[in-house]
Order: sequence, then C-alpha cells, then structure tokens
Amino acid sequence: MRLNRSTRWLLIFLLWAGIAAIQATVSFNVRLFYGRPASWTDMARVTFVAVFLAWGILLTPLVAYLCRKFPLETQNWTRRIGVHLLFAALVPLIIAAFRMPFHTWVYPNSEDYGLMAYKGYLYSNAFDDFTMYWVILVVCHAWTYYRRYRDRELTTALLESQLARAELQVLKMQLHPHFLFNTLHSISEMMHQDVGAADKTIALLADLLRMTLQNTRLHEISLKDELEFLRGYLEIEQTRFRDRLQVNFEIDPSTLDALVPNMLLQPLAENSIRHGISVHAGRGSVLVRSWLVDGKLRLLLRNESEGVGTPVVNPRPSFGVGLGNTRMRLQQMYGVNHVFETRRPNDVSFEVEIAIPHVAGNEASPDVSESEKLTSGALARPMREQVSP
Repeated sequence: MRLNRSTRWLLIFLLWAGIAAIQATVSFNVRLFYGRPASWTDMARVTFVAVFLAWGILLTPLVAYLCRKFPLETQNWTRRIGVHLLFAALVPLIIAAFRMPFHTWVYPNSEDYGLMAYKGYLYSNAFDDFTMYWVILVVCHAWTYYRRYRDRELTTALLESQLARAELQVLKMQLHPHFLFNTLHSISEMMHQDVGAADKTIALLADLLRMTLQNTRLHEISLKDELEFLRGYLEIEQTRFRDRLQVNFEIDPSTLDALVPNMLLQPLAENSIRHGISVHAGRGSVLVRSWLVDGKLRLLLRNESEGVGTPVVNPRPSFGVGLGNTRMRLQQMYGVNHVFETRRPNDVSFEVEIAIPHVAGNEASPDVSESEKLTSGALARPMREQVSP
C-alpha cells in the first residue's frame, strides 16, 4: 500500500518526536547515574528544540528538497557532492541561529546570552549537525531509489501483463480465420452437392460469427456459452456429414458456470473431425464430457471412427493450428496449473483431456430446470439432423 504525501510526512514528524523523547529519557538517566539529576521535562525541552523542531520540522524537509534538487547520480556527481558539502557546512550555523529564540526557555538559568550562546550551540553541535545532514541525505536517496525500483517493478509487471494479454489475443485471433476458412471451404463443397445444406450451413455460420463478435474481447467465458458455440459448430459439421457424424455430450450441471478460455473446445472438435472422422469411410462419433475433481474442471473430447480410412502413419498426434494453439493458450493463461493430454487409444480414435482450475463466473449458477435441459436435453441427445436432398 502506497502512502500519500501527507501521511508520509506525518510519520516522519512522529518519528522525530519519538527520537526526541528517547534522547530526553537517555539524558535524564545519564545525569541521574552521574549524580547530577535533572527533571525529565528539562531534558525534553532541550531535545524538543534541538531534535524535533530543528531537525524534524526545519531541516528534514529542506534536506529532502535538496535531495530531489541535487540527486547524487552518475552525471555531474562531483559538482553535486560539492553542493551538498556546502549545505552540510551551513547546517550547524542555521541550527545554532534557529535555537537562539528558544534559549531562555530551554535554559532559564543559563548565564550565556547573545553571541556567547550562539557560539556554544555552534561549537558543541557542529559535528553532529554536519553528520546528521549526510545521514538524512543518504536515507532520502535510499527512499528515492527504492521508490524507483518499485515503480520499475510495477511497470514491468504491467507490461508483462499487457504482453501476455496481447499474446493471448493473437492466439485467439488465429483461430477465427482458421475456423472461418475451413467452414467456408466446407460450404463451397456442399454448393456442388446439396444447395439446401449449404444454405443452412451459411445461416448457422452467421449465428456462430455473431456469438464470436459478442465475445471477441473476452479471454474467458462460461462453459455454458462455450458449449453453445461448440454445438453450433457441430451442427454445421453434421449438415456436412449427415448420418456419418454423431455427437454426444455428458456435461456435469455443476460445471456450466465455470470459466474456460474462449474458443477452447471448437478447435479440438475441428481437429477431431478433420483429421479423424473425415479420413474414414464409416461413421464416427464425438464425445464431449465435463466434470469436477479436486477443485479442477476436467474436459474430455474424444472422437472415434468406424470402418477403414487413411492409415495412421505417426501414432503420435500432430499439433497443428488447433491443438498447438490450444496448448499455448493454456500454458499462457494457467502456467503449470493445468493439464493438457492427448491420447490415441487405437488407430481410429483420439482424445484430448484438459484440466484447469475451477473458477465460477459472475453469473448465478443455472437452476435445476436449466441444468436438466442442458444435460438431458439438447446437449445430451445425439445430434443427428438430416437435410432432405
């Protein structure tokens, strides 16, 4: 917590008042030890003027100003040290003059007055006053450098945060043209085979683009909204593949309000269909699951194909735009606090499992009827729409 200017100076004045009180107590005990007792009040009058008023009220603000005006930095440091030596030499003269109006109040029984008293203050305190100037100057410089260091840390943290957000935005924006290009390519193929299916796909694509524009500035959205977008995308793919593609959702109602990265599941589903189901002649299925375990939201997307197709040359998955982008986004957002695993149980199936911290969104959790509708209704039913030729 950063203190404002008034609070800082109040604390400085209180510190000097405490030092004056401590010095008065020490002087009182020393005189008592050597058999020359004096009242604590007499000692306090001395330290109140010499410590609190002279240094706390008068000289500390002056030295702080000189510290800001003539900082001891690499540039012109010899000249600035000379300036501070001059002021340090003047400080004993200033303090001696400052104490003169309080002389009769501090020492009511003193026989020294005028010039004699002034010389007494000057000769007895010159070294201490000269040294105190440099002590305060060093403290002021230390505080200045500390504040600069903290400001640099805050600036660096802010820049790193802005850079991370920019990188996330770039990664997310890479998905939009990739998704749009592939969908338009599918539409162009359908235009030569089924104009009705192509027309429906264009309408579905318009809905998806509307949802994308609504969430374009958001890095995280609720799982419910993410599933809505995924369902719209899979409807487009089902229009394309017809009965060859079956989709199943197994969604835990308690996960619907969890925050997930925007466009997290669509690239994974697209990867499953493009590199899994579409290269096989038989039917295929996509399963989407969500559940909670130990404060983690776990998501599973698995595709499985029937029949023969393009043989799998490399049993390890290829990290293209979809998988690679998702892996980098999760690493950027969650660091080591996430899991991203890919598995290929056999040549015709592939699955991706993700675990991220479970953080509920700002909106209220869905009620029972809404949860049942989302899990046992549209999302739970296999999506098997057909388009008449």
